[in-house]
Amino acid sequence: LTTPESRDLQEYTRSMVDEGVTDLIMEVSSHAQEMSRIKNMDYDIVAFNNISREHIDQHGNFENYSRIKSGLIKNAKSDAFAILNFDFPFIKNLKDNTKANVLSYSLENNDCMFGIANLDLTTGFAKYTFKINREIDKLDLKVSEINIELGASGYSSVMNSVVAIIVALIRKIDISIIQDALKEFNGVPRRFQMIYDKEFKVIDDHFANPKNIAVTMETLSKMDYKKIVPVYAIRGSRGENLIRECTEEFSKWIKDLKIDEIISTESSEVVTEKDFVTDKEREAFLSILKENNIKVNNYKRLDVSIKYALEKIEDGDLLLLLGCQGMDNGSKIFFELLNS
Repeated sequence: LTTPESRDLQEYTRSMVDEGVTDLIMEVSSHAQEMSRIKNMDYDIVAFNNISREHIDQHGNFENYSRIKSGLIKNAKSDAFAILNFDFPFIKNLKDNTKANVLSYSLENNDCMFGIANLDLTTGFAKYTFKINREIDKLDLKVSEINIELGASGYSSVMNSVVAIIVALIRKIDISIIQDALKEFNGVPRRFQMIYDKEFKVIDDHFANPKNIAVTMETLSKMDYKKIVPVYAIRGSRGENLIRECTEEFSKWIKDLKIDEIISTESSEVVTEKDFVTDKEREAFLSILKENNIKVNNYKRLDVSIKYALEKIEDGDLLLLLGCQGMDNGSKIFFELLNS
């Protein structure tokens, strides 16, 4: 599911107005921008969190993708707010290419208007201090710090929550409501989702591209556990280049986190033809691991790979279910095997 077609979007928003809805928050995908689905939509707040090499199949190359993706900011009106993550140079540079009132944030330093401190990810669920680093024109903020505890796991949830807080502050939402909402919200499926947290932990993650992989693995580096047991579903029919980029990024973290073995799967029993792993993709994946002296056990079936992983899990360990379409059934299979 992505941004609705233009006619549907206009019909939905018209019906919301008629029903007295005052606020609409929506994802605006690059696909929607390229297809003019959001034409004549008038946004009061726009946000740009991150950018990485994805959707190349749709847009042809990264240059086209980034140009289209930035259109939401470049076309924002003069009385709108544009929330930009200055940790990404490409996004930071958009500050000079928009008429909107720019609100900057960073997770890495306190040079921006908003930032964070005291980040604790040891359990996988973040606690941190949201910081307002200076007085901001057009925002009458009465505090300089807000203590935050998230109910959604992972480092990406920190980034998303920072943007949510800034939006809420613009809308003058009470701080206690912001804190309670972020603690109660449990995230969305398959985005660093903690699906099991007892004698050992199980995290289910989409693991779609090099940037996603880096963020996921960085979160793991901040957590407490005995050892990591990763099950990775190779993403099929997306080309050798993406496989190589993802595997090279994954390999760096495998070494840094001292992971003994990779359990990989082609998920042949659950994916459709459009997601089959090709011979060249398999070869690219296995060859990069071999070049990096990383031990791998590759299985055709998803259920067999998870069964093998469960045989290796001990108390205090962390089991990872990683991958896109090939791992969509991973959590279901995990619980079936756990309860069998």
